[in-house]
Amino acid sequence: MLYSRHRASAFTLRSDVESTENFETDCLYIANLETSVISIIDGVGIAIWNLLEEPIEDIDLIAAVAQIFGETSEVVAEGTLTFLERLQESGFVEIQ
Repeated sequence: MLYSRHRASAFTLRSDVESTENFETDCLYIANLETSVISIIDGVGIAIWNLLEEPIEDIDLIAAVAQIFGETSEVVAEGTLTFLERLQESGFVEIQ
C-alpha cells in the first residue's frame, strides 16, 4: 500500500533542543483541518511522520524506520503498521 500525509493535515514541531531530529525530547502536534482532530506524536512517530512527506510504500517505510533506528524490518514492522493504521483512522494519512 502507498501511504501519504492527508491533504488536510497540518503540523508543527516542538523541540526542546536545537536539533529537529531528537526523537526522545521532541513532540509533533498534528491536526486534520477538515475534522478538527488533533494529536501529539513523539519518538518513532515523528520519524514515521517525516517519512510520509512524499507518498511511500509500506514496505519502504518499514525499511526506512528500521534503518533510522538500527533495527531489522521484522522488529519494527508491526509497530509501524499499527501506528499507520491509527494515523489513517484519525484522518492524518491517506492510503492511495
